[in-house]
Amino acid sequence: MNPYVNIMFAAMHPVRPSEAITREQAVEAYTSGSAYAEFTEKEKGSIANGKLADLTVLSQDIFAVPLNELPRTQSLLTVMDGKIVFDAQTLK
Repeated sequence: MNPYVNIMFAAMHPVRPSEAITREQAVEAYTSGSAYAEFTEKEKGSIANGKLADLTVLSQDIFAVPLNELPRTQSLLTVMDGKIVFDAQTLK
């Protein structure tokens, strides 16, 4: 599953363009919205002291590239609970 495809479609909403949301809103839904839905917003969903250190370094700025290029986004580094779980450099 590529979340950037879903962010792209949320931002353009091809069926009902009037219901499109911004990229920022789509990312918030994926992060803090998901944490809220599973009742874990005190542990994750945003970057703050005391919360799990889950983050990713992306191959491009998803807020600046043209919408149609969002699906090309790749993770270069993924950190979960403060531990590196994926590093694209180690795959080379």
